[in-house]
Amino acid sequence: MKNFLSIIAALGRLASFALPVGLVMGLVFPTLADLLKAYLIPTLFLTLTLSLLCTPTERLRKSFLRTRLLFGATSWILIISPILVFWSVSFVDIQQSIALAAVLAAAAPPVTAAAAIALFLRLNTAIVACVTVLSMLFAPITLPLVLKYLVSTNLDLNLWSIGFQLVVFIFTCFGVAMLLKLVLGEQKITNNKLVFDGVSVISIILFTIGVMSGVSALIVDRPWFVLENLIVSSALVLFLYLITTVVFWPAGKSSSMAIAIASGNCNLGLMYIALLGKVDTDVLVYFSIGQIPMYTLPSLLAPLVRKLRDNKPD
Repeated sequence: MKNFLSIIAALGRLASFALPVGLVMGLVFPTLADLLKAYLIPTLFLTLTLSLLCTPTERLRKSFLRTRLLFGATSWILIISPILVFWSVSFVDIQQSIALAAVLAAAAPPVTAAAAIALFLRLNTAIVACVTVLSMLFAPITLPLVLKYLVSTNLDLNLWSIGFQLVVFIFTCFGVAMLLKLVLGEQKITNNKLVFDGVSVISIILFTIGVMSGVSALIVDRPWFVLENLIVSSALVLFLYLITTVVFWPAGKSSSMAIAIASGNCNLGLMYIALLGKVDTDVLVYFSIGQIPMYTLPSLLAPLVRKLRDNKPD
């Protein structure tokens, strides 16, 4: 048992490689990706719960007390970001379906794995978790407004139902994490942090493999369309990372880059579910391909993040 835990702890040191490894495995082994697609919710639940578990309770409490920063970041992600993307794509010659999908992606709340990604990058995980919760709460209100005034279409989306399910998901993760903290104690969690990180690495690899379900077939059938989606989605993520970091830099290096992760890593799964059967399938392609830069760029940017972040969490 001790040797097994040592192996898990060793995996915790390889966190930065977890996301790209999962993506490559999902592309190389499409059958495995199709199999793991059924376990996306459990693996995501485990990943987020562990990220919250490994975030000190005091840091979570302090983050929730930074109300101006939280509401500013939430407004930036749900309202200002889609407006900026809408304005930006109007100057670029890309297919209409991709431009539409990019705006919808920018309007989505952060992916629930954003806190785990921030944890891997050693950024302010607490602020990401808090911003994610608030964004999930307000997304059912802001998304219809974005659809009406930016996309100019009347889509029959049951966003309240989806938003409610996501809020329940997030708060359940919080509840389980807090219960485990009470049972185990924060000191024991701190002492075994690498083991928990190792389990997070395994769960995020399984999740990213499942996310790649169907992507291999798309690459074979429509390679140039897939490439255009990949270029645009990568540019969108980098754009949101950069501009969000600059805007929130006064809040502290760790917090600004953490908010940038929340802003750039949009919940494409939410948009896929919400728009399935209501938009052209070309729009939905973006929400699959867009997963690739979301889960590879953080690892590629990890050396730069290490140079920029504070030595101590802000």
